[in-house]
Amino acid sequence: MTATPANTTSPSTATQDSKPTPAWRSVYALSLFVIITAFAVGSDLWSKDVVFETLLDKPELAIRTKEQAAYLEHCRPSFPHLPPANTEAYSRMVLQQIHLTKPLGGPVDLTLSVNPGVVFGFDEIPDLAVNLVTVLMCGVLIGLFVKTHKGDWWMHIALGFILGGAIGNLYDRLASNVPLPGLTAIQHHVRDFIDCSQIGYQWIFNLADVYLVIGVAGLMI
Repeated sequence: MTATPANTTSPSTATQDSKPTPAWRSVYALSLFVIITAFAVGSDLWSKDVVFETLLDKPELAIRTKEQAAYLEHCRPSFPHLPPANTEAYSRMVLQQIHLTKPLGGPVDLTLSVNPGVVFGFDEIPDLAVNLVTVLMCGVLIGLFVKTHKGDWWMHIALGFILGGAIGNLYDRLASNVPLPGLTAIQHHVRDFIDCSQIGYQWIFNLADVYLVIGVAGLMI
């Protein structure tokens, strides 16, 4: 009679079973990553639409736009480098000058601004290159998520915020449209509206930028 072995599991099988579950195979991890990403994209685009539609829907906007355009044309002889009147650069300048804003009674105001570049108004990189790099970065973020384990929930949240912020601004570069009465519509620009100039921060930004900062900070932590 042969005795039955106490443990029939081979060392290789035991080692294989002890490996942590990949995040993409975990319903909880995948759901968390997708929910954070969707929240970031949805809240960013919703806030941009609401703020821009609200501040652009004013009866006096057409008058203010016409007056500012007339002033710029009056100044053109002294400033020959002003962009032509039928360009998006000209419309962007008018939007900046009329300064459409709504005070919120605190350190933050809502001020309409459009950014043709990446960050801090830097627009020397071609739009196609920016969009391709953004798409590539989104792929890298998804790849990083796939490489994590199901218990790396902090990493999943951080990656979700970064991916959501990147998609939100990418959407603007591909499909945004900011109309101004009597002027060329401003298209494919990132829409910004969070104004913290009262506390010394001169750059206007949006929720996508906030989510990008939160995500990067989370990865660093």
